[in-house]
Amino acid sequence: MTSYQIMVEGVFTRAPQLGLLVAGLGGFHTTFFVMSISANNAAHKVSELLATRMAAHSVVGHDSGCFVAYYWIHDIWEVTSEKYEEYEGHDAGFTFFLIGPMERFFLAARRLYFKKCRPWLLVQPRILAE
Repeated sequence: MTSYQIMVEGVFTRAPQLGLLVAGLGGFHTTFFVMSISANNAAHKVSELLATRMAAHSVVGHDSGCFVAYYWIHDIWEVTSEKYEEYEGHDAGFTFFLIGPMERFFLAARRLYFKKCRPWLLVQPRILAE
């Protein structure tokens, strides 16, 4: 098994930390540490972890017209087992950013591009049934 650090970016989300600025519409970056047999398998494990972290921090997706929330794997790194052990199970939280009016169209178009040309980058947060 190999240790991976995965950075996920969420776009068109709402969170209490964003407040009412720009109607509270923004995005986030967050990092997860997982152990898996391959990078592809590690990317699949992120869905459950992302849903759990979003629920813990009251972050929700915002769907309005063509501005639909999406989450994608921004980066994935292979890390040492020492770094994995140091951060395993640690809730790093989120780094939030606001989305300006002009950026919204670019980010909406990027979602369509990912959906059509790079679907393996998209992550759908879900809590698996126990």
